[in-house]
Amino acid sequence: MYSTYLGGSAANPEPYSYDHNDPCETPFGDIGLAIGVDADGNAYIAGVTAEADFPIVNGSPSSGAFISKLNATGSALVYSSVLGSQFFTIANALAVDAAGNAYVGGQAGDGFPTLNAIQPNFQGGSPNYPMLPPIDGFGLKMDPTGKLVYSTYLGCVSHCPGNFTYYSSTVANPQVTMGGIAAEVTYSGLAPNYVGLYQVNAVIPSGVTPGNAVPVVITINGVPSNTATLAIQ
Repeated sequence: MYSTYLGGSAANPEPYSYDHNDPCETPFGDIGLAIGVDADGNAYIAGVTAEADFPIVNGSPSSGAFISKLNATGSALVYSSVLGSQFFTIANALAVDAAGNAYVGGQAGDGFPTLNAIQPNFQGGSPNYPMLPPIDGFGLKMDPTGKLVYSTYLGCVSHCPGNFTYYSSTVANPQVTMGGIAAEVTYSGLAPNYVGLYQVNAVIPSGVTPGNAVPVVITINGVPSNTATLAIQ
């Protein structure tokens, strides 16, 4: 059992201005937003930091999204890294597989490090609030030592979702196959009434053999998804 702080010193904040008269805006330095645990009891924490002296172990110093791994007793950091070039780079989703690899998702600004990426370049999707800078999504994988396996931007969309007057479509057009047969894609983009969720709508092609587990694959920018299954009658 353990309990610990994880963060930098308030005496060393990255530049961040806020409105003292706005109760919705407060100064803050470090926030943990996601946590995972592996089979050995190591804890993985992801979030956002604005502190210049956030603890770094086998990682890179910066300001933005942090990913930290604590050993099973909580007595030491196995790795701790901060990725991004600006405060609005935030990690808010994390999962750990059986081998101890960490998968992290969130939002990123320009300058986010990419590796083996399906989208290596920042596209600059528009946020819902005009005071925030342009952002894209990101996804990454770290091995058990904290080394990046891959890191990629995810975005952008063709319109600002904050306008709420039309759906926001992905810039790249995906290809969908069902049972190995190409399907017509009628929509690909942000799911209405959800935050950060993408959906792909496709018409079941003629000639598909009905079944309870028809394989479905979505390919975008030449990169196929894992095979899912769909019941087709």
